[in-house]
Amino acid sequence: MLCTLLGSRTGSAGGTYAATMVSDPSQTIAGAAGSQTTQSISASGITVVDGILYGTRWEGAVNYSFADSFSDFGGAYPYAVTGFAEVSAAQQDAVRSILEGTGTAFTYGSFEQVCNLEISIAADANGPSDITIAQCNNFDGTNLETARIADFPGDGSGGSDGDVWFGNDNNQYRSPQLGDYAWMTHIHELGHALGLSHAHNGGGSVFDATVPVEYDSMEYTVMSYRGHVLGDTVTGYGNETYGFAQTLMILDILALQYLYGANYSTNNTNTVYTWDPTTGEMSLNGVGQGAPGDGAGGAANRIFLTVWDGGGYDTYDLSNYATNLELDLRPGMQSVFSQAQLADLGDGVDASGNVYNALMFGNNTASLIENAIGGSGNDEIIGNEVANNLQGNGGSDVLDGREGSDILRGGNGTDYLFGDFDTNNRGTNPGPTYDGDTQATKTAAQLNNSRANAINVTDDIGYGFDQNVFFSGEQAHVSITASGNNQRDFYQFTILTAGTVILDIDATTGGLDARLNLYNASGTLITGNDDGLENIVGGFQTGESFIYDEGSTIPQDSIIYVPTLAAGTYYVEVFQWDEFTPAGINVAAGQDYVLNITVPVDNTFLFADPVDGAVDYLFGDAGDDWLFGQAGADWLYGGDDNDTLNGGAGADLMFGEAGSDIMNGG
Repeated sequence: MLCTLLGSRTGSAGGTYAATMVSDPSQTIAGAAGSQTTQSISASGITVVDGILYGTRWEGAVNYSFADSFSDFGGAYPYAVTGFAEVSAAQQDAVRSILEGTGTAFTYGSFEQVCNLEISIAADANGPSDITIAQCNNFDGTNLETARIADFPGDGSGGSDGDVWFGNDNNQYRSPQLGDYAWMTHIHELGHALGLSHAHNGGGSVFDATVPVEYDSMEYTVMSYRGHVLGDTVTGYGNETYGFAQTLMILDILALQYLYGANYSTNNTNTVYTWDPTTGEMSLNGVGQGAPGDGAGGAANRIFLTVWDGGGYDTYDLSNYATNLELDLRPGMQSVFSQAQLADLGDGVDASGNVYNALMFGNNTASLIENAIGGSGNDEIIGNEVANNLQGNGGSDVLDGREGSDILRGGNGTDYLFGDFDTNNRGTNPGPTYDGDTQATKTAAQLNNSRANAINVTDDIGYGFDQNVFFSGEQAHVSITASGNNQRDFYQFTILTAGTVILDIDATTGGLDARLNLYNASGTLITGNDDGLENIVGGFQTGESFIYDEGSTIPQDSIIYVPTLAAGTYYVEVFQWDEFTPAGINVAAGQDYVLNITVPVDNTFLFADPVDGAVDYLFGDAGDDWLFGQAGADWLYGGDDNDTLNGGAGADLMFGEAGSDIMNGG
């Protein structure tokens, strides 16, 4: 199968997948050039896994080599090859790095490190092997423009199973660097060699499965042709030069573990993970693993990888960062260290994170990262289901321990510490708040074609997680399900405090290409937009920017993002784009849509329902801090300055310490 990866030109699959390997050992096929056999497998029953499984695997340890002569493939090789050449030294180093972690370019995240397949260089590194790698001009009578697998494991004859061939057009693969297109192509093709198929189509898989559209992108699997969700598979990747995946991503790792088992010996001691803000280099316990673009910095300073850790008591240490960090330790979730270090995936879409956490295999918590240390900025740190130690350091930080018996230390600054906080289940806000159920309906019979008869949805604004609503775990919002009736629709809402407002169209039907306008209380146009996949800086109002919308299915679904809007009453107008009518036209009967409105909340943070009743330890340190123990017998230490301590349910111990403190035992 030709792997046509074209050249260079921001949701997440969070959660747990309990994958148990199922195989049929009665179906084995001997490999001629190497010594290993292959084996057919059964589907896992997990859509995101089956979507990238070809249906076969290697039965035991495999070796690889770099052929220096076509004769190394044997006289029975089923394909004719012209323009044969040995791959470059840089390619050989990349392959060693990607398969075993033994190269010099990068030593983290290899195939062997994430799964239980033993991989080694052949005794004759330039001779025959199970996976033989080479370059050519023409393969099987056709010019090889890009790269390809000769045959998947079990599909070949004459020893072609797992062999990888690189084309020599423009020599685009001969100098791979961490984070560029050539590097990711090596990961992709070696994925084929070990039994992974394409995510975006059946890929020849015996399961005839594809990865669901919301996960069919490089952010989740290097086996996709899409740089971002809904990207184009025909025109090729639009990623920036160093904006490609640096490692296997979360679905690749889970699929390989289904095939070969999970490797819990990898970094299974106490490991501290750090990254360099200026080069993007990752270090483990102070040992550098290799920098993107060979450490060039600048445009190469990108971080775009997945962390798999086999066990121990592990830490993400970002104390060297001055940015506003978003650290999330939950499996399948991503963390943002620096907006400047996010990969540009093309079409104005940035990656949603710098580092992604691998999913748990078989519900085994050994792979979770236990601890996180913030920097000097205003950080948000979220723990996971095990006992976490979260440290905010400087800045005004929000720490959410979630499940488990956690230790939370705010550090200097005004911090908000939640021992058992559940962002999916908000409670009541001690300041101005919203208490709606987050849902509203506009029927086809309703007349709301001006500001005068606009539907006021303020009372429907509330709290609750919705994967199709921006920041729904942190901000108040409402989703309006609307049916068109040959009019322009107007909605009214009031925000109680200044902050970010997002308007987002989803779930359009009937060919609706929606447009949005936002007006203030007096009817003055603030801004407007007619598409989602567009950067609207320099439009009606500067300061807006595009955030990729996971809830939309077409790029024409409009988004307005206003970073700072004053408290007050506003109006949204929904109408339809028309090629021949600059002012737009009415929403027709039979055209439906969902309008999501996300509004800011007061900085007096919400009391929340608890996740569990574990004992938590909260340390405010310096600054006017808010500490919320929630359920369980918690220990709360206010530290310096004027703090507010709320123990919640359970027999709590609270120590106000210095300053004028408010303590509520719950």
